Amino acid sequence: ILQAQNMPHGLPGKVSLVGFSLGGGMSLAWGTQLPDLVTGAVVWYPLTSILHDVPGFVSRLKTPVLMFAGESDTYKSCCLIETARALASAANQSGQPLELVTYPNTEHDFVVGGAHYNSQSYSDAFNRTAVRLKQYFAE
Repeated sequence: ILQAQNMPHGLPGKVSLVGFSLGGGMSLAWGTQLPDLVTGAVVWYPLTSILHDVPGFVSRLKTPVLMFAGESDTYKSCCLIETARALASAANQSGQPLELVTYPNTEHDFVVGGAHYNSQSYSDAFNRTAVRLKQYFAE
């Protein structure tokens, strides 16, 4: 983040993170721990299999999260809907800012050009991403 901010086209101030699959998992696991640098994260079908203590992880969130998950996602068991729902439930119970949006009949990589492109799910997630980024940058 610091390197990107110091590049010729970089802007000062906090950043918002958008990540997909592995990148979504990294944004979720580490980016949400950097409130001095990050305003929030939007994660699309993020890697969640690395989170072994869901309530403990959620209790340490320091930035808001918007997560998208396909209800039929079984890709390498990395991004299962059950884990996404467990994260959302733990966040709800502890008052942490994690919002989960799920898409029925949607698999992993549902973006344009993805292996399982789903136009309806993609369009909704894209629009929600734009709205959320505007909110993050207004803060």
